[in-house]
Amino acid sequence: TCALPISKTVGILPLISSLKDGSVELEDFFGNYARIEAVRKQLIRSMNVLFDKAKRGGSMIITGGPKTGKTTLTKKIAKTLNKFGVTSSKKALIASAEKLNTVSLSTQQDKLVGCAVIVEHAENLSKDTVRDIIDFSAKHAEDSLVFLEGDRVGINELMRVYPEIGSTFNNRIHLPSEYGLDELKGFIYEYFVSNEYELEKTADNRLEEKLEKIMSMKPESPIDAAMAIAKSAVESAEARNAEVLAQMMRNGKIENADIMTIKAEDIK
Repeated sequence: TCALPISKTVGILPLISSLKDGSVELEDFFGNYARIEAVRKQLIRSMNVLFDKAKRGGSMIITGGPKTGKTTLTKKIAKTLNKFGVTSSKKALIASAEKLNTVSLSTQQDKLVGCAVIVEHAENLSKDTVRDIIDFSAKHAEDSLVFLEGDRVGINELMRVYPEIGSTFNNRIHLPSEYGLDELKGFIYEYFVSNEYELEKTADNRLEEKLEKIMSMKPESPIDAAMAIAKSAVESAEARNAEVLAQMMRNGKIENADIMTIKAEDIK
């Protein structure tokens, strides 16, 4: 069954119009992805397609290397399209191609209507599953979304073997295989803001030093490494804040305290 709630449709202007008149920013919906120029251009192009009923197929492809944020971006796109009433999808089903290959989608389609179906490692889809997904996408373009995620080379090979995929999945975004220091800092800042924290100047300098050190070690997943720093910093700040508040209670005196700031000591 579909498990991930997506926000309800609201009666507001289409996203493209709102972007043009300046009433909203692309970052409001796609966060740091919209700050990465190469991804931003693809997002704008894709939104123009998805908001145009004459072009929209209800489906798209997201490619990129392992742990480059494909599923995170996919969920943001699905939520945005639902928010602006482009589709009625309110839930999402996330499954690997290998898992879907063991299920007869042709007999399960009614259960998927109203879902955003996110297929991970889509390059491994079987012939029968490809057929079922294309059939589902064609029948339920107005009710559901289907996203194929995978490695660029693998997806290209899948489309070579099954050229009919290109007719249905006519919208595509490719994420960079590597993110620079500023881009990784952007993901960290976004996490801090979502947790209602700000960063002290000295902490910003410390964060950059920490990131540079980690990047020099060439981690398998730079985004995961960056987010580990962010989560650790928030946990440290919350532990420090809890101690500050406990001390106030012990002293029987409540004072103004800077408890929503990430300090240099929190970047470990």
